Amino acid sequence: MKRAKKRRIWVFFLIALITVALDYLSKLWAKSELVDGSIIHTNVFNDFITMKLVYNSGASFSFLQNSTLLITIVACVMTLLLLIFDIAFVNRVMLHIGLGMIAGGSIGNLIDRFVTPGAIGEGKVLDFIQYSTFFTGNVADIFIVLGALLAMIGVFKSTYSGIKPKGANPRHMAE
Repeated sequence: MKRAKKRRIWVFFLIALITVALDYLSKLWAKSELVDGSIIHTNVFNDFITMKLVYNSGASFSFLQNSTLLITIVACVMTLLLLIFDIAFVNRVMLHIGLGMIAGGSIGNLIDRFVTPGAIGEGKVLDFIQYSTFFTGNVADIFIVLGALLAMIGVFKSTYSGIKPKGANPRHMAE
């Protein structure tokens, strides 16, 4: 493996590690400051964003509430596939950063699933950033969304910058 490729892969791991650390630290803060259903008003966009502690057994938007173990298994498999994909195919730093953010956010939420009370893999994710009446999320969720946006921008830039994907046949590029 070339040195440049190794450095880019380390970017993926470093971004994932930073994401997990920021998510973990923010959840420690939330556990210590947000007790007994209290709400902290932020005055962000006229209190569109408030802080309220919620434990979510489902996926995003509290979807699939009674399928926690299934969500955990799917998240573990998808995070592993993301890592394999990054190592095997990604050659753009922006994509490494975006995928690292997604992996780190996924790992941050998986940590909750394994350490909060309940059977192994059936714990609840700690959410505390409430977006009006729409949903409540956490820092890991923010990194997942930002990572997805960066990854899409990276793919768009790769597609329209003349860089050919690995193994691309120039004869089929014109078709």
